[in-house]
Amino acid sequence: MHIDGRAVFGVAAEEYDRMRPDYPLGGLSQALKAGPSGGAALDVGCGTGKLGRALRSLGFETTGIEPDKRMATVAATSGLAVEVASFEDWDPGSRRYDIVASGQAWHWLAPGSRALKASHCLKPGGKLLLAWNIGSHRPDVADALASVYQEFAEEGYLTDGGQESEEQQSPIDFELFETELQEVGFKRVRLDAIPWRRRYSAAEWRSLLATESGHLSLPSDRRSLILDAVQHRVASMPGGGLEVAYECVLLTGCWPRR
Repeated sequence: MHIDGRAVFGVAAEEYDRMRPDYPLGGLSQALKAGPSGGAALDVGCGTGKLGRALRSLGFETTGIEPDKRMATVAATSGLAVEVASFEDWDPGSRRYDIVASGQAWHWLAPGSRALKASHCLKPGGKLLLAWNIGSHRPDVADALASVYQEFAEEGYLTDGGQESEEQQSPIDFELFETELQEVGFKRVRLDAIPWRRRYSAAEWRSLLATESGHLSLPSDRRSLILDAVQHRVASMPGGGLEVAYECVLLTGCWPRR
């Protein structure tokens, strides 16, 4: 089932901002080192402003584009300049940016046009920065979590949603993204992955799951039952929580100087 996350994340905007992982500043700085220093940045699908705030802390004057008013309100509250629109419909006018970035959102945008639209927003010599935090579990933890969803599926509570990750709902296909960028004319297209880890308590893990599109798409009573069961299972694990092995995946490309 394909779910457009842009239509559901705003339901849990404040919790999304609180629980979703941040982007490692050192990795972002390293990825941008060959690009412009400071200047103007555009954060596409900025959500609650997590990547936009990181870019601002690195010295970029950042503008966010976000289609969900609820998400945009949280971003604006943190001081980020936000324009409410979908990237596909948004008109930059004469504005051009040193950096066009997108955190955890590029895969929600229209294939075939997103790379071209991004190129139109960049100054010559500008840089595209696409970022995702992608987590994984140890096999025993993954099996324990999967068993909870399987129980609900067998009882008819789940069909296509629930445990299905956002990557499965709207596939993150790095090979496709790289090809799109190269076909449009981006140079020095590069894919990097920065490993890091975070431990969650059972309550924190429940809160994080409650911000994911697969759960948000479920009826609220069904969602609560499933999340309660997952929280109970995680609480029974050693230490009453679990550790997630993350990779911050960064896909970058440079727009040539004409």
